[in-house]
Amino acid sequence: MKVLIIDDNVAIQEIVSEILATEGHVVAAVGTGKDAFNKIRQFRPDIVFLDINLPDMDGWSVLRKMKEDGLTDGLRVLMFTADTDIGTEIFGLQDVVDGYIRKPFKGNELLEKVKAIEASDPEDRTKGKFKFRALFGRKDEKSTTPIYRKLNLKGGKSYIVMEKKPQRIYEGFVSELMEGKTGLVVTSEHPKAVREKWGLEKTPIIWLTSRTGKAYVDPTKLGSITSSISQFIENSRNSVILIDGLDTLMLNNEFNQVLKMINQLEDLLVDNNAVLLISVNHQLFDQKELALLQRNKEVLDFMDE
Repeated sequence: MKVLIIDDNVAIQEIVSEILATEGHVVAAVGTGKDAFNKIRQFRPDIVFLDINLPDMDGWSVLRKMKEDGLTDGLRVLMFTADTDIGTEIFGLQDVVDGYIRKPFKGNELLEKVKAIEASDPEDRTKGKFKFRALFGRKDEKSTTPIYRKLNLKGGKSYIVMEKKPQRIYEGFVSELMEGKTGLVVTSEHPKAVREKWGLEKTPIIWLTSRTGKAYVDPTKLGSITSSISQFIENSRNSVILIDGLDTLMLNNEFNQVLKMINQLEDLLVDNNAVLLISVNHQLFDQKELALLQRNKEVLDFMDE
């Protein structure tokens, strides 16, 4: 296969080139996003290794322009990253990213990624087969593939999922992603824990925490949270958004403010055929608040499970 490395680190270029060349791959390399576009047209690679941190433009901007110009059609993309969390930069790009390689990496890890891509169907990115690891679910007796219990969701609707711990909501969420939906998670849990438990390696996560950083969102900043979710809904038709941090939002804001945020998001659902899932433990809310939360929404009750 023909592989293009887009990374300004010459040492990385040389290491990856040597590893892949020994396996019979034809390798080329460039160090900037600007050079990448011409090289892709000329070299016509099968796989691209794209570094997120480039000197002239970040990898996400490169990938967006590649997608806009039709350069990602039939192309498999692996992102090089030193970050511990992808954050929200992947909005609208999930369908053209096949995986991530964390720096520093080992040679066998890189080869395993390439072999997995060679063995997979390009459409697996949208079907969810290549996206998710089998980390949870019931197993059919004749298959080792997990069966995620669906929630039978309809586009354009919002759902209150009642349960003591957010389990069925994630199960339903993953089922939707496996059918090709684009997902976003808003949670107060650490993104690494969420990714590991549910195999959400490429799903963007908004982490509600008072910590400062690119991938973090202060739970008191409802305007910023609303804007991020709204942008995702508008840029990703047929999306599904899971909010597993309602209690954190309530603790840091007035109830009516949080309710207003939810209502604003609901206004976008129908036009974009999106689904909003909200995890609720009724023990944390009084009856009046619960009634307001459930108004005009579908309620799925799993409190007895």
